[in-house]
Amino acid sequence: MKRKLMISIMAVAMMMLCGVGHAEVWGGGPRVHSGALLIAASDSSAIDKFNAWKTCDGTADQVEIHAAFAAAAASSNSEVFLLAGTYAISDSIDMVADIGLSGTWASKLTLAAGSDVPIIDGSAVDGFTIYGLYLDGNTANNTLSAHEGIIHLDNCDKATVARCYVTGSDATGILVTDSDGLEISFCYIIENGDDGIELFDSCDDAVISGNRLIDNSTDDLPQPSGNLKIRNNCSGISITGNTIRTQYKNNVVFFTSTSATPNSGANSFTVNTVVTTTAGGYGINLKGSATGSDVRFWNISVNGITAADGTGIMINTWVRDTVISGNSIIAKVGTGSAASTFERVSLVGNVFTAYPGSTAGGGTRWFGTGNNIMIANNLFHGFQYSAVHLAGNFAPTNCAIIGNTATGGIDVGVYFYDTSNDGATNLIYGNNFTDCDVRFHNDSDGSADTIPTSWSTETGNIPVP
Repeated sequence: MKRKLMISIMAVAMMMLCGVGHAEVWGGGPRVHSGALLIAASDSSAIDKFNAWKTCDGTADQVEIHAAFAAAAASSNSEVFLLAGTYAISDSIDMVADIGLSGTWASKLTLAAGSDVPIIDGSAVDGFTIYGLYLDGNTANNTLSAHEGIIHLDNCDKATVARCYVTGSDATGILVTDSDGLEISFCYIIENGDDGIELFDSCDDAVISGNRLIDNSTDDLPQPSGNLKIRNNCSGISITGNTIRTQYKNNVVFFTSTSATPNSGANSFTVNTVVTTTAGGYGINLKGSATGSDVRFWNISVNGITAADGTGIMINTWVRDTVISGNSIIAKVGTGSAASTFERVSLVGNVFTAYPGSTAGGGTRWFGTGNNIMIANNLFHGFQYSAVHLAGNFAPTNCAIIGNTATGGIDVGVYFYDTSNDGATNLIYGNNFTDCDVRFHNDSDGSADTIPTSWSTETGNIPVP
């Protein structure tokens, strides 16, 4: 028995020395790389260099990594594993179909000064995995182009980026274009100058889950940047379980550019934590550009959203067919809008709470033209001004304000700014405004508890008229 045990131990040791397997403890459990080719950095430990298939020299280390890809493909291996150490990257690592590149956060890939390229480029190849790497764009010594990323995935399907640390880009952390079936999970993406993650143009059926995106995007551009941006014609996107925090203006951005094709299928943003700490910032910013280049088909549900002295969800311009439900939103303004056209937008079952210390805020504010707007079964608490504010140029049609409750000393239940709120066939029913100073305020004649003529009130509003 002892002899058999000793033989087994020696066999495992020989496998480790020969580089046909590697074990690591990462993210709460071991990940075993059976058959991986091991690469050591110039500053890796002596034992790692001994075990490695190849050791880099600290200059243009992508050359050795490319050689490992070629060897892995020739020998039917599926993975290249970077041992702990620092790898100097002077030109992009070009991924290979169905072969993974992995390591630990002690496997640090740093972009060499003046390289000005992505660290990893996955273009026109499918099925690869990028796992567990620390990627530093060395922003003080590199300038990426305006629409570029430390990881750039273009026209590649069914790729996975997991448990990576991505930082130091003056542009985007992870940029994905024209790629389907992508997964980005459990990554830490911090302090990149443009977006943390951007999906751009025809990216369908992607999953973005369990990531932490912190303080990416210092810019407020006409095409807004944020920690997370989904832009132009991306459908079937599932974004869940992420922590997204910024000290800058935009945090999460759903955006369609001028003359761009919007998404044709549904997307979901669920069970995320979103925190924006700057005054006047947005938790989530939905922004279309024109009729036909709108933002549409979003389900934003069961998230915790905080915007300190800002707007929780900005339904900015040209937004259609979107449901915002079951969220907890703490902000100066729960949801806001700009002067534009909105169709089939629903706010249902949310809890809106005034951010402590914010003044003259409101639960939900609407500007522009709205058709088929539903504001139902929400709780508005503690706002100084109003639960629902319909601004001077908001003339809705088929708008329903139903079953909402306002508490915490809000001045007005529903505030009608002027006669332009008089659209057509609108309804207020079953709301509880007991704790408000007045249920309604009609600014067109300065009267309390009256509404424009196109709005129908029923006796279900509390208190009864």
